[in-house]
Amino acid sequence: IPERIRGGHEKSQPGPRLPGGPLRPCARQRLNSRGAVLEGRDTGTVVFPDADVKIFLVASAQERARRRTLEMAATGAAIDESLVLSQMQRRDERDATRSASPLVAAPDAHIVETDGKGIEDVVNDILAKLPVGAVVPA
Repeated sequence: IPERIRGGHEKSQPGPRLPGGPLRPCARQRLNSRGAVLEGRDTGTVVFPDADVKIFLVASAQERARRRTLEMAATGAAIDESLVLSQMQRRDERDATRSASPLVAAPDAHIVETDGKGIEDVVNDILAKLPVGAVVPA
């Protein structure tokens, strides 16, 4: 699933910003009319604050560092988990305290705790939050 959403890589720096979010109005209108599954640290608060369903995934920095280290090891890359943890903690602090679109869950977002869970369990938790009749992309 992560590969399908973000192409297998995580952004370490936020993308360029336009007033009102990173999308041009025509792109925002097109996505609103068709529906979409989007990911990003400010998607539910800045990019699409009026989205029908918002899911905010939560995992401790330790859990995310463990996952990233395993992910990198699977590609043959040797990486120190403590270094990954330190980088994630710095990014989290920077994102949570920035003045423009800080990292916060939207008030109407469904919080899904993912520590210790596999992808299938997380997906099931998310599906359980969707309204009856919601269209789920294949």
